[in-house]
Amino acid sequence: MLVDESTLNLWFGLFLFAFGACIGSFLNVVAYRLPLGLSLIRPPSHCPKCSTPVPVYGLVPIFGFAFVRGRCVACETRVSIAYPLVELICALGTVFLFFSIMTPLQFVGTLWPEAQMGTHLGMMRYQPLVLLLTRFFLFYTAIPLTLIDLRHRILPDVITLTGALCAILLGAANVMLGWKGALGGALLGSGLLFFIAKTYELLRGQEGLGLGDVKYMALIGAVVGWQGVLIVLGLASILGSVVGIAIGLGRRTGLQTSVPFGPFLAVAALIVCLWQPFILQIFFDDL
Repeated sequence: MLVDESTLNLWFGLFLFAFGACIGSFLNVVAYRLPLGLSLIRPPSHCPKCSTPVPVYGLVPIFGFAFVRGRCVACETRVSIAYPLVELICALGTVFLFFSIMTPLQFVGTLWPEAQMGTHLGMMRYQPLVLLLTRFFLFYTAIPLTLIDLRHRILPDVITLTGALCAILLGAANVMLGWKGALGGALLGSGLLFFIAKTYELLRGQEGLGLGDVKYMALIGAVVGWQGVLIVLGLASILGSVVGIAIGLGRRTGLQTSVPFGPFLAVAALIVCLWQPFILQIFFDDL
């Protein structure tokens, strides 16, 4: 070998970090512009107050914020710290998700089995890659959906519905699910959450969950299966209740505090996807 495996892992990790930071920069654009109906391409990044374009050095993911001192170079309007934080989270998450599945050598071996000892037959050879793509997909859709839901209390169809179709394809490529398991998970997830939302609305006389959450649950269900759907909904409900109560106590609004449910679905889905075999063994081993 030209380089030892630890050095290869380091350089590949740095590449993944930079790649993830760039993805995070784009997802920041999506989260800001999509709810406003703006183009994701034009005009280039600019100050929302004075429309001055962001200089090239200010566009560098993570570090650009420091280069412009957190302000517009023209009118000195403050730039939200959320932008570099999202880029950093996306960069670190990309590195973590990759190495939680495989090493660079294993990645090469998955694509070109003749490059390493031994081969895998059929679809099983590509399962680590399918799992990696699934985790990246959930992570990269969770970020803009979370930001948009927190800011605007909506989950755009262009992400949830399009994402649900992509999720069904990913689920179908997973030998543990297949297309029936993926479609069943999508239908159960969206159907169950729709039933809960309508039941709450009938009992309380007000909307508790939006249809955006229902569509997002179809996306999630397609990649975690029916067992995963039940755990995601339970975990998201617990997280939402705890955070809602904490916020209510802090604001002295009690149990009337309303919090968007999308971010909790996102967190719960990522947790279940990361530890799905272990979680399913605990809850469904006797079924």
